[in-house]
Amino acid sequence: MVVAFSGCCKPEELYRNQGDGTFVDVTAAVGLDPREPCQGIAWGDYNNDGLLDLYVARGDQGGGPFQNTLYRNNGDGTFTDVTAEAGVVGGPNNWAALWGDYDNDGFLDLFVANPGVAAEGVGNANFLYHNNGDGTFTNRAVQERLALQDDVSLHKVAAWADYNNDGFLDIIVKDGLGSERDGDVGAKGFHRLFKNIGNSNHFIKVNLAGVQSNKRGIGARVTITSTAGMSFRQNNGGGGGEWCSQGSEPLHFGIGTATEATVEVKWPSGIVDILPSVAADSTITVVEGTAR
Repeated sequence: MVVAFSGCCKPEELYRNQGDGTFVDVTAAVGLDPREPCQGIAWGDYNNDGLLDLYVARGDQGGGPFQNTLYRNNGDGTFTDVTAEAGVVGGPNNWAALWGDYDNDGFLDLFVANPGVAAEGVGNANFLYHNNGDGTFTNRAVQERLALQDDVSLHKVAAWADYNNDGFLDIIVKDGLGSERDGDVGAKGFHRLFKNIGNSNHFIKVNLAGVQSNKRGIGARVTITSTAGMSFRQNNGGGGGEWCSQGSEPLHFGIGTATEATVEVKWPSGIVDILPSVAADSTITVVEGTAR
């Protein structure tokens, strides 16, 4: 298991779990290039190879310019910086970053919150990077009405959640970071909820109920395979919310035009559950050890 930590305005650090209650710093050994200041970090398998990749958003109130980083997991314990070739450089000052398949095509997309140059409002268009399925992304924030550029608001925090249970991820964006009663200008701002109007693609949502493992299945690895391909998530408890925000479970998978899929859950205990032929547009609960 690999765990990443970042502190506000500090460079990223990567620690490998030794399995004995201790961790070792492997930041340089795995190919990460730590730079200040980290704000948001987001793990997600954007290229559907079953390996967690890492996106780091960099920002600081009153600072900049900075550049975000997408680290692709090479599968051999190392990472490669693919930010430029993937097209997800972002803006000069970014905060929350979160993965979510908002159009249910089977590939994780990426939302990046932008409070503007120096986090002071001007140039504050958010980024919604649509995954093209070939390792590259296209910014569709304007087309999907999530850019929110007004050159005033400080877009800092966000989370995905299917609040109306229609199978499509909606998003909430928080302007400012902190209580809206705080006096600091960097903390003030609205909460904005955006409903996803959806399309004809299908989904499967997975709840986890651990028995030998922890009750919520934190750390479980879930893979869904269908005619649309394979998608992978590791349950980190965030539910699609990162950096001072909490998303909503269950785990959400888009499966495109597929009408059914196979669901495999690898629990922290080592138990593996497999559910074949799960119907599209289903929300299921997998109880550890009941589908082997």
